[in-house]
Amino acid sequence: MLEDFYFYISKYTGMNLGRITVNCPYWVNIIRNNKVVIRGYLNGKGEADIIKEELVTRLKQKKISSTNLEEIRKFARRERIGIDCSGLAYRLIDKLLSLNYNGCKINILADYYKETINRLNANVLTAKQFCIRIFKIKDAQIGDFIRMVGGRHICVIIKIEKNRLIYLHSSRLTKIQGAHEGEIVIKDRDADLNKQNWTEKTIQGQNFGIKYFHLNKEDGIFRLKIFEK
Repeated sequence: MLEDFYFYISKYTGMNLGRITVNCPYWVNIIRNNKVVIRGYLNGKGEADIIKEELVTRLKQKKISSTNLEEIRKFARRERIGIDCSGLAYRLIDKLLSLNYNGCKINILADYYKETINRLNANVLTAKQFCIRIFKIKDAQIGDFIRMVGGRHICVIIKIEKNRLIYLHSSRLTKIQGAHEGEIVIKDRDADLNKQNWTEKTIQGQNFGIKYFHLNKEDGIFRLKIFEK
């Protein structure tokens, strides 16, 4: 089951455009006064294969054959193509549900939230009516959310080992931009994420966890209630 999940993830983290393989670019709609004023392709919520197909099509239309990652990223941003953090989180959990993860009887995430992907954000995905808070790293599991920036950013835990935790997210605030993995070195399994060693760096070279994970903003690990046994 997890092999299928990791293959699905690889479509976002290793998007083959022909001459270059990139991680899926980041895009989030621009919202002002609760209204979308600049809308991207599929609202930044698309499946990897569809995003890739559209990006390849537009590169061909503009006769762009660059093998420079930064040029491709800038092109995708101009074309408003990519995925945002909540879109990626939704897609990952939806995939786990389709694989009957944890024996969950719901197989479509929309049946749980009663909303479409376009109406959900990081804050709603981790809301108390849908999730429970996990306080110790030893209790975390694959598919748990990591809520950050007071509910403005979200990651998904995709792997847990004895001494490290791997999460996936889509961001433009990190050194590696778009959909990619991050690592947290586990120092105390009985403690929360603020006591662990986040290895990812921001685009300015700061520690990603120290910069954006704050318990006083209700950040933390959250698990969907449907994944509770």
